[in-house]
Amino acid sequence: KPLWEMHLIEGLHDHQFAIYLKLHAALLDAPGVVQAIQSFLSPDPKAAQALPLWCHAFALPDQPPVGARNLPALGRVLGRRLKDTILSAAPWSGGQRPPRSALNDRITAQRRFATQTYPEARLQKLATSQRVSVEELVYFLCGSAVRRFLREYNALPDASLVAVVADRSRSDGLLNPLFISLGTKHAARDRRLSAISKSLAAARRRLAALPKAEAQASGAVAALPYVVRQLAGIDHRLPPMFNLGIAQLSASEVPLYFNGARLEEIFPMPMLLQGGALNIAWVRYAGDINVGLTGARENLPHLQRIAVYMGVALEELEAEDAAHE
Repeated sequence: KPLWEMHLIEGLHDHQFAIYLKLHAALLDAPGVVQAIQSFLSPDPKAAQALPLWCHAFALPDQPPVGARNLPALGRVLGRRLKDTILSAAPWSGGQRPPRSALNDRITAQRRFATQTYPEARLQKLATSQRVSVEELVYFLCGSAVRRFLREYNALPDASLVAVVADRSRSDGLLNPLFISLGTKHAARDRRLSAISKSLAAARRRLAALPKAEAQASGAVAALPYVVRQLAGIDHRLPPMFNLGIAQLSASEVPLYFNGARLEEIFPMPMLLQGGALNIAWVRYAGDINVGLTGARENLPHLQRIAVYMGVALEELEAEDAAHE
């Protein structure tokens, strides 16, 4: 099978067209894809690009793997994780053991995809009022939507769902997976948002305390058991390491163009692996936050409801915030 595909979708409203791009993760990671897309677009609507989109070369990611020089750090991190696992109830995924959920059943090859778009200024205003970051607010919207969706099917676990998020909060810019609680066991919106904020802050403190070599090794160690479970094809049969993934990306702050055609929206479409029926990714672009939700079709036949419930959660929190003013 090819490592990349690009589909041109014509005939949209007002002479618009869409591009559906699939790239194997062995070629580019998600941030690399966004950078590659920006490389053949221009902030100048009058700029002329001679080559069609699919003729542009994608630059391979320039991030060396954790190599032999990091073996001592790998050993230290692995030993500490094993010690924590043996001597305490803390699992690989941090301070809370993820509950078994309908999101962690076996999945098949068919997918559904849903989207949402929010003006970043709208989210920033609410986040400032709630004394959280826009990132924490997006996690709240995701968790609240999944909570409402699972409650409809009487499938909401008693314990809070755990999300793995891609984090670059370190001063050296290292990308690491963090495992945070989405606070879904709490019915009150303020308690749910507080649980997310506290969980994210605690995970970042643990990561920030590590030297760079150990921080790099930490990501590899965190992923190791998951990779082994996937290769063995048994992830869906074991207690989950996390319930869903949420990734954050950033594109241009200004509109981009291709031969005068404005890129209106860009939506990430995160892939799914066995035992994970839902992944969510969001990207900042030109003053908007665009959210893409990928779901396993048989496990989540009404994925669009989760997208709609994100908007409902936002409106409810805005109404509650207005009532307290």
